[in-house]
Amino acid sequence: MCFTKWLNNLSNRINPKREFHPSTGAKIEHVFTLAGQHFYKLSNELELSETRWAYLRQYYHEMEMRMTKDSLLEFCDAIKKACNPPKGQSIEIGRIDRLADEMKDRCEWLLEPDSLFRFASVLYFTFEEDITGYDEKYNKKKIELFKKKELMPTLLQTLKNEQLGLLGMSETDLKNYLEKAKQMAETQRKFAAGQSS
Repeated sequence: MCFTKWLNNLSNRINPKREFHPSTGAKIEHVFTLAGQHFYKLSNELELSETRWAYLRQYYHEMEMRMTKDSLLEFCDAIKKACNPPKGQSIEIGRIDRLADEMKDRCEWLLEPDSLFRFASVLYFTFEEDITGYDEKYNKKKIELFKKKELMPTLLQTLKNEQLGLLGMSETDLKNYLEKAKQMAETQRKFAAGQSS
């Protein structure tokens, strides 16, 4: 049994060509290999499970808003805190104004990088992954792998379309933009959390 499993794993590493996913029987296509793992997508994306569609829709909306649900909640909490100071302190009008400006600024971004990784985690899967659902814990590890391995250029080339509004940008411009967006998101996160001014 162990030898058969080892042989199958070796075969998978050598030849990523698979035609059908074992959990659904749906036709699949190899998209990229990362850290020795092969990632696939459905040949017909309409065969995506209902659960994965729900996550795809959520992550797509986050990409449209240029803000994750967690970021939005963080900004809302910061605004509420600034509006409702402890007794004896005044309302922080300047902070509220800046938080609103930061949120408005997000609407002008091309995209928010973390949302793109989550979106990709729904579309791209391993052969071993159960694609009838969406395991958040498993996909969190996948997302971390995507981030560590500088997958952004590959994702952008694969996902590049009119909906993302990135057609006219070179790969270098995209990488520079996304690096700046990550830095800006971190600065905004720290400001919303009250860690910087």
